[in-house]
Amino acid sequence: MQRRLGQLAVPLLLLPLGAAAAPLVSHHPVHWFVVQQAEAPDKDFAYYAQAIEQATAEADALLQGVQAPAPTDVACCVSIDDSAIDEIDQSRLATIDSMSDFDLMSLLCGAGTCGFLVDSITLAGCGGGTQAVGCSDQPACGVPQLLPLIVTISVEAVEAGYLGHLVAHEVGHTACLSHDTSDPCDVMDPAVVPGTLQGCLTSAECGEYSASGTLGPDACTCQDDAQAPLADGSVCMEAGGPGACTSGICIPAPEPGAGALALAALGALGTRARAGWRARRRSC
Repeated sequence: MQRRLGQLAVPLLLLPLGAAAAPLVSHHPVHWFVVQQAEAPDKDFAYYAQAIEQATAEADALLQGVQAPAPTDVACCVSIDDSAIDEIDQSRLATIDSMSDFDLMSLLCGAGTCGFLVDSITLAGCGGGTQAVGCSDQPACGVPQLLPLIVTISVEAVEAGYLGHLVAHEVGHTACLSHDTSDPCDVMDPAVVPGTLQGCLTSAECGEYSASGTLGPDACTCQDDAQAPLADGSVCMEAGGPGACTSGICIPAPEPGAGALALAALGALGTRARAGWRARRRSC
């Protein structure tokens, strides 16, 4: 779903059809809460809700697309869904500065995975001694999690243009993925190099990301049943309309005036771990 919208080079009807079966999408629904006290004076809730919707599409583009050759990156059939976006009046959550704030977010969430858009995150350890832009629950791999999982992100990511990348990274933590500094292309690298599309996932990371989600009923039509990308130019369907496969994702026929998704850079950030049985927290 990496949407680099532009005119398709040849008519869609002339493109070859992909013959391989497509894998089912692993869905990761997130219930988002925009903290009212974190909103900028000139930005309303509708502005932030639209930013979250855009960010989830950008996150899917990074996860499903191919930014580098295998084994550095695989086309991962994963989708992050904004199941709901609500505004919440909670001045206490404008700044995340204590573990009790995570307890409150867990209470408000109730179940599943919830994302909170806040003003700032200054909780000691969340950013390695500096202010963080993201901090999330990280359960152990292979262990069923009955408690809600929390993603918290600063509105700084909205204005700086890297909310989509941060959503993919932080939800990755709730899928049990740890930071990976072995390759700067990896979406789980805590530092992002300016000017690059860092959405790479190894096959092992993709496996964990996929296993923690809910399968189907839709499929990634630009991947075969082994989650390998189909040949560029294969006909696909995106949002009910025809498109063409490019680097493992389906690019829909462009609408007049459509623009490319902006995937911006992210500065170097730290990491932290929360002691205890419930979960480990990680900052992006």
